[in-house]
Amino acid sequence: MTDALTAAGAPRAPAQQLPPPPFGVGDRVPVFKLPDASGTIRDFSAEVTGRPALLLLAERLSDGPGATLWSLLAAQAPRLAAAGVELFALSGDSQAALADLVPPEGVTSLAVREPDLRLTRMLLAGQPVRLLALDPNQRVLAAPAVADPLAQLEAALAAVSAWQVAVGEATPAGIGAPVLVLPRVIPPELCSQLIQLWETQNQEGRVSAGSNENFYSADRKKNREHVVSDPAIAQQVLRYVTRRIGPELAKVFNYTQPYRFESFIVLGYQVERKDFFGRHRDRYLPEHPRRFAMSLNLNDDYDGGWLRFPEYSNQLYRPPAGGACVFSCLLLHEALPVTRGRRFAMTTFFHAADNPPQRPIQR
Repeated sequence: MTDALTAAGAPRAPAQQLPPPPFGVGDRVPVFKLPDASGTIRDFSAEVTGRPALLLLAERLSDGPGATLWSLLAAQAPRLAAAGVELFALSGDSQAALADLVPPEGVTSLAVREPDLRLTRMLLAGQPVRLLALDPNQRVLAAPAVADPLAQLEAALAAVSAWQVAVGEATPAGIGAPVLVLPRVIPPELCSQLIQLWETQNQEGRVSAGSNENFYSADRKKNREHVVSDPAIAQQVLRYVTRRIGPELAKVFNYTQPYRFESFIVLGYQVERKDFFGRHRDRYLPEHPRRFAMSLNLNDDYDGGWLRFPEYSNQLYRPPAGGACVFSCLLLHEALPVTRGRRFAMTTFFHAADNPPQRPIQR
């Protein structure tokens, strides 16, 4: 997995390292290769077919709560088929026990076994049995923390239904920029904490054109900013961004090199001030180590404030609260003015790790 390191100038981690957040909503299920009931090694990434899925996790599917939930899924097969989901299961059962499972009729399903249960227990996150709803990118839509099997299924199917409504009907694609849009990168409570930091302390935003000093330039950029210096919050952000965006860089952009982060910066755009960020590139010198930029929305109760990449089209980008746009630092882009309310966003940059930055520059 790609290493994630704080860059020079970023806040230092506290002496007491925080435990990683438990696996849950927004995380992507790691790719795994494990044997099925016949002993054939199955590659998870080769089995998914671009549809939402349910992932059943239990130390045993042959007895206990895992068997109860599997039986419920088999009994509810018509609902699963109507929802258009695939079903995957991961457990420590024997080959013979898996062979005895009755799969839900009419539903694409696959059960595999993991004898040492390392991945299974990580995904269970301390629960005896868990049913995850996944989007077609194998990122978690819902992880119901309830004991009742039917309640778990209802919550999982509701999340799939909400996702289907959000993506809408199939439509022809317009001309767009090579931008990765990811929902559910950081949780709502962390979004609120970051906005509160901005409310407590912020300063006028600056730009740089390669000089040693950043400077004010109201014709290029107008907003107010807070550099996250609280080490505990910075570490939380680091863990989420690394875990939820790092694998996507490898998958989407084929970027597997080690990277570092620049400081995390909370940006506030206010309609009363007519705040905006004009057209610019985040990497304006060939030798600069910036590789990818992240613009993560912390709220969604505003109008305007779209991102646009004018080299490619007039298409507008706006991830939901907690979601991010990730793109090459060489792309020309702009943040349009907010027309109602206040927009809060957080930015950072992925740097080539072998060439760390000496100072934060144009943000």
